Amino acid sequence: SDVVALVNVGASLVNINILHQGVSAFTRDINMGGNQFTEEIQKQLNVSYEEAEALKLGGNISTSQSTTEAVVPQEVGAILRSTSESMAIEIQRSIDFYLATAAGLTLSKLVLSGGTAKVAALKDALESTLGTKVEVADPFRKITFNPKEFDPDYLRDLAPVSTVVMGLASRRLGDKPV
Repeated sequence: SDVVALVNVGASLVNINILHQGVSAFTRDINMGGNQFTEEIQKQLNVSYEEAEALKLGGNISTSQSTTEAVVPQEVGAILRSTSESMAIEIQRSIDFYLATAAGLTLSKLVLSGGTAKVAALKDALESTLGTKVEVADPFRKITFNPKEFDPDYLRDLAPVSTVVMGLASRRLGDKPV
């Protein structure tokens, strides 16, 4: 049977919605989010919140503005991996809870969205923890656009944080929530 987990990782909340045969069968919110990654980087590397946020998303901090010496990328990677593993375990617990009540079902894939979906370590941790395929949501996938008017790289970058707004934009007057 087709069981798909939709996981949206916001700044302070993880929303899990499990679909069985295309219908929402289970939802749960977890009090975790992208802020945990930023706070761990900030705490362990003694950098500002802004610097930590830039490092989380793969950027560099300029050493002239920074109070720290050059940050070793391996340190950031290790923090992202350990925080991702903790989050993946919490997400797995919720999915396992649902699967325990739904006899004989297994998870076929997980679709990841939200700003923290850009943290590659989270996708990797979810794949290894859950043993299933994880894809980052792209609500623009089936939308045609003129690349002269819209930068494809910019849309790719925005995709994980655009799922809710694209879902709302695709609704029609009179639609009822499922």
